[in-house]
Amino acid sequence: MQRLRTILNAALGRQALRIRLVAGMEPEWLTHSQALEKDPAGPMSEAEIKEIMAAVLPGQKIPDSGEMVGALNIGAQGVLKIRVKSSPVLSLSFYPPNGLTLFDADGLPSMASPPPAPVMAMPNSTPSTGIPAAPIPAAAQPSLKIAFTPDPGLAASEPGSPAADSLVVNPVNSVQVPPAPSIPRPVASVPAVPAVPAVPAVPAVPSMAAFSPAPAAEKHLNDSAVPPSEIPVSSKAESPSPKQDDEATVDPSSMFRIKSAPKKPSAKPASSDPKVTPDISPQLLIPPVAIIPPPVLHHAASVPPSEPPEINFGNTEASEGSLSHGNNAIDTLLKEMVQLKASDMHLTTGQPVIFRVHGDINRMSEDKISSDMMEKFLLPTLPPRNQAEFFKANDTDYAYELVGVGRFRVNIFRDRNGVGAVMRHIPSQILTAEQLNLPSAITKLCTLNKGLVLVTGPTGSGKSTTLAAMLDLINKTRKEHILTIEDPIEFVHPQQKCLVNQREVHKHTGSFGRALKAALREDPDIVLIGEMRDLETIAIAIETAETGHLVFGTLHTTTAMSTVDRIIDQFPADRQSQIRTMLASSLRGVVTQTLLKKKGGGRVAAHEILISNDAVAAMIREGKIQHLANHMMTQKQEGNQLLNDALLKLVQDGLVDPQEAYFKSVDKNSFLASAKQRGIAIKLSEAG
Repeated sequence: MQRLRTILNAALGRQALRIRLVAGMEPEWLTHSQALEKDPAGPMSEAEIKEIMAAVLPGQKIPDSGEMVGALNIGAQGVLKIRVKSSPVLSLSFYPPNGLTLFDADGLPSMASPPPAPVMAMPNSTPSTGIPAAPIPAAAQPSLKIAFTPDPGLAASEPGSPAADSLVVNPVNSVQVPPAPSIPRPVASVPAVPAVPAVPAVPAVPSMAAFSPAPAAEKHLNDSAVPPSEIPVSSKAESPSPKQDDEATVDPSSMFRIKSAPKKPSAKPASSDPKVTPDISPQLLIPPVAIIPPPVLHHAASVPPSEPPEINFGNTEASEGSLSHGNNAIDTLLKEMVQLKASDMHLTTGQPVIFRVHGDINRMSEDKISSDMMEKFLLPTLPPRNQAEFFKANDTDYAYELVGVGRFRVNIFRDRNGVGAVMRHIPSQILTAEQLNLPSAITKLCTLNKGLVLVTGPTGSGKSTTLAAMLDLINKTRKEHILTIEDPIEFVHPQQKCLVNQREVHKHTGSFGRALKAALREDPDIVLIGEMRDLETIAIAIETAETGHLVFGTLHTTTAMSTVDRIIDQFPADRQSQIRTMLASSLRGVVTQTLLKKKGGGRVAAHEILISNDAVAAMIREGKIQHLANHMMTQKQEGNQLLNDALLKLVQDGLVDPQEAYFKSVDKNSFLASAKQRGIAIKLSEAG
């Protein structure tokens, strides 16, 4: 037992987070500085560990498999958590509650066994075991720590004593100041200890904050290390925090007003709970430490598992509020929006209802929307998940369906006027490739068996409509499995010749990346990615295309060349060469489009098309992206088309005004030169 006292003294003196004894190995402890230290006295035998176990856990049998947990009461300062494992070798681990240093009159942790003290009743302890789920709170200041200096005799006799570490560290100004030699240790009061006469006041010593192992320290923990839930919690959880404002909660009946939760009565500790007093008394020593067996010990393998949550195997849209049969206040506005053939409806607090018709903003009345009206309009449409997201981030996206009218992509946000929303109409009837007058080069992309096809353009350029028409063409002509990953689901594809599964991010899957990883196990032939937003999604999309799938994706780029550059630039420099090679072998085509106002009303799309072949693959692989424009200009017979050529054709066909085409052109100088060659006059003052 003297060996155990020495080990505990050295470990606790260093504010150890874990003390581990393994048969045939040196005792070791993990300190808050992420250092793994070992006892220089040498390894411990299995007999020594069994003797220690018999002393600290009397009457307990060593488990044949699994592990056993328990507690060692060390008096007023807390409880050492104990974990015993017998496979592959016998090991015994201690976990101090606060990294406290405990010394008796001889400078060693007291291992005496006075009359058993009751196990400390902790507010958050496990009822069946009595083992506390968290250490006793200490009046800690998270920004300070103190390493107490042991008695002089200990520093001279104990190897690895903490005498060399006796500095007070203030991380605010990184100044190290030696502690005053006369500063005594803090004294813990126990109900059984008689009152002590008052003594002259001495300067208060900041109490020590508890430490949790940083992630970098995990490399020091082997298979018998305690799981994160067993590691002593940080000082943030242990320290009594100052009184804070009432926690705001989401009120389902008032989404747009933050309401405070009622104050919770503070839990008073039981009268038997020890309390750490801030008084400093140099005449007192820390009382003896009581070692008592825990009332109940359970094998970890025998703990009954908790009941799994109930799984809903049906469609939850109706219960979430994202499906309506015309009973909500906003449904009347949505029906009027569809009748006017508006693409978007804007709701802004203090403004009337606004519709975007053929690209133009139109205020429909003089009646302004109040905050109460906004709440009546939007709250019934919000699913619970989006209510929580809006409360936290002040904006959220979701889809809302009005039966018999159509689906709407909704974004709710908060600005200086209050809460606002934009609702985009997604027609229930998918427009076909013939109705959209898509070029034959685009429809040929729908006959591919593998590769990456990108449809790009600015927001509101009709990317979703074009992609829906392409998938609809595949759905009618091929017998394949189509899997879409969207945020949110826009066009709903019926089951025709193809099997169609549509998943919505944040509702049916966690993210685009997670859904794409799962897609490889879902046997798809065609995968649609609603938006390639980040590096992970782009990387998995290219890999999916390389594995023999046909992948459709979207990007917010304005030309085919900028699309290729955007994909490559997403990756760090050391990976770009690899991505060029992968993209060169997987890219099959890029369709970039923009919408223009038609003469007489309505809108029409202009397309820039890049069809990949061996020459295009070589340019991408060698980083010669600037040569793609010349290739598209000279290889029109393969379906390549520059955006300016598409714009000029619309002007020559009499569908679009020259000024509107000039306004939508990306390379305006080239557009003017080409228009002049074809005899098209452009009034720059009217084109803006």
